[in-house]
Amino acid sequence: MVEKISAENAYVRFMMDKLPDNTKGQEYTVKRGDSLWNLAKKELNKTKPATNAEISKYMLLIAKLNGLDTVEKMNGIKAEEVIYMPDTEFVSARELINSDYIDKEAPLTSAEESFQDVLNTVLTDETISIKQAYLGSETTQSLYHVYKTRNDGASYFSRQSPVLSFNIKQDGKIDKISFEDVNGDKNSYGYDYDLTANGHITMHGRRSAPKGKISGEDFQKLETKLKDLAANCDTYSF
Repeated sequence: MVEKISAENAYVRFMMDKLPDNTKGQEYTVKRGDSLWNLAKKELNKTKPATNAEISKYMLLIAKLNGLDTVEKMNGIKAEEVIYMPDTEFVSARELINSDYIDKEAPLTSAEESFQDVLNTVLTDETISIKQAYLGSETTQSLYHVYKTRNDGASYFSRQSPVLSFNIKQDGKIDKISFEDVNGDKNSYGYDYDLTANGHITMHGRRSAPKGKISGEDFQKLETKLKDLAANCDTYSF
């Protein structure tokens, strides 16, 4: 059956499709008298007074993040309901709705290109192997290293090439994913990038402005695969 939607809701979805994907930021418990419009206005006005067009875009961005894809759902939020605000740790609310940010298809950064290479390798390379590092009995996390078999014909001491490393916390969540720059020196020591839980790529071991960002869907694909690999890991590297 074809879904029938009103012209108003069709327009809402059209405008949402033009907005960027965003990860969940701060939880917000809806208060009596709140509306998505007022929440959007309050967030934008933290820096300077917002125009109605800006408020409308940010309101739709909040709605998109929370799956409120009709006018009825947007107007139906109730007191004590928990919603999520867009992640603005590195990019401001106004930058998220800036027309240049939304409408221009920016080329992948080296960090984003590197992540896509890593994701493709982990999902499709049949030579992938994983080893768990020994961290001692006091640690609350488990560290894993993922490798692939070299196929470049070069004569190396090891035929295994590192792909990434990651931790699994006691609560089962993936943490501290690190990987190399696909355009960098393959024989250099250590990783180049860290991937944060909210999808930002930063320089390894440093809190810095993001070098790129990935979608929530790609993060979930990687996280699911890494958990599957870890569940079948019974070897240790020291």
